[in-house]
Amino acid sequence: MKIYAHYDSSGNIHSLITSSGEKGLNAMLSPEPGLSVAEIEGLKLDDDRDVDAIRKIAETHTITAGRPVKLSKKS
Repeated sequence: MKIYAHYDSSGNIHSLITSSGEKGLNAMLSPEPGLSVAEIEGLKLDDDRDVDAIRKIAETHTITAGRPVKLSKKS
């Protein structure tokens, strides 16, 4: 299971999305303007459908942005 967060520039979480796709399956998540998307690694949920647990995480946590994204030309 993968967990993704939609968050703003201050690190406030606007939504959390869980995905239980097959290994190697990737999905593109499009947030509303002004928000970013990041996969949350290391967060374990007993049940990815437990809406209350997911809501509590979103209310009590923020996102700390890592290194900036680097844009490079294709070779």
